[in-house]
Amino acid sequence: PLALNGTVECIQSEVKRICSLFKGQPGHIFNLGHGIEPDIDPNKVSVMIEAVERESRKILSFGQGQ
Repeated sequence: PLALNGTVECIQSEVKRICSLFKGQPGHIFNLGHGIEPDIDPNKVSVMIEAVERESRKILSFGQGQ
């Protein structure tokens, strides 16, 4: 959740790092643990969600020749 205080690039990078740990493994749940602090910019949450979706598609296509 602390990455949501960072820049857009920081958020995207952290999501990519976390998602890369699951490459080649079926299924994953991206969890913020203790949730989102009230002062977090909702736009940054959107950036995180979009990054998770993008990186998840990469994980799902890993090893499928795509």
